[in-house]
Amino acid sequence: MRSPTAECVQRERPQRLPDHERLAPTLRVMEIRDRVAIITGGGGGIGSATARKWLAEGARTVVVADYNAEAAEAVAQELGCVGVGLDVTDEAALVALVEHVEVEHGPSTSSFPMQELAPREG
Repeated sequence: MRSPTAECVQRERPQRLPDHERLAPTLRVMEIRDRVAIITGGGGGIGSATARKWLAEGARTVVVADYNAEAAEAVAQELGCVGVGLDVTDEAALVALVEHVEVEHGPSTSSFPMQELAPREG
């Protein structure tokens, strides 16, 4: 007579699909070509990589925004896009940037918050 444990071991487990295959019917690929994107935190690693990806995929305009204006401008100069200093905790400045981008480049269809929000010292 077989033990219950041996029987359990011999049963095949249903194979679980990887998440990207299981969720594929509900995922839609974002069309980047000819879009306008504002990437906050764009002066850093993930933000600048996102800007590079969008430009490589044919975005019409990418605006790299960062609290560190020099970093944003350096990334923008390297990539040939727009770079601005921006404090995302300043709502008026954020609204002004979006309005400026819409006037100069058309509606911003995507916004990427890549910055880390931390309390300021002082």
